[in-house]
Amino acid sequence: MFDTVGEKSGRNGPNCAVVLLFIGLVIHATVVRGYPWALLGFGALLTAVGAISPDIRLARARNALLASAVAVPARVVAVTKDVHTDGEGGEIVSHAPVVTFTTRQGTHVTVLSRDGIPDPRLSLGRDLTIHYAPTDPAVYTPDPAADRRSGARSIAFIVALLLTGTAAIVIGAAAL
Repeated sequence: MFDTVGEKSGRNGPNCAVVLLFIGLVIHATVVRGYPWALLGFGALLTAVGAISPDIRLARARNALLASAVAVPARVVAVTKDVHTDGEGGEIVSHAPVVTFTTRQGTHVTVLSRDGIPDPRLSLGRDLTIHYAPTDPAVYTPDPAADRRSGARSIAFIVALLLTGTAAIVIGAAAL
């Protein structure tokens, strides 16, 4: 099953509908009133998308949990193979290793690891080290440095959205 982080609240569909409605209103305002209104509208849209995004909060929470991560030996016990058909009839194949490890408290954990394991297709039987949060073994990573870089990229993208949106609003307001 794909990761459901951020989809548990059921707000993705309504948020998408509001964004699409807002895009339509911005395009209408652009046609009727001109480009300053487009800058105001799209700037507000980018700022709103950046503001409602949970990425910064999730990245910081994950980094906080993994700050005290414990390293334990792990083993890839299976590799799943998902085959999807794209719109043109081609196949998209993805592999995900199933990793098992035992926490220091003796809890046996089995997880589907979508990230951090090189060449997942050929990883069956591979021994590796898993770093997990002692308070929540469901928060784990085989590569803490890559995990931190991924979180930093997510935060940088949201900050760029916020800055671009704010700049567009300022320029649009000045052009009115």
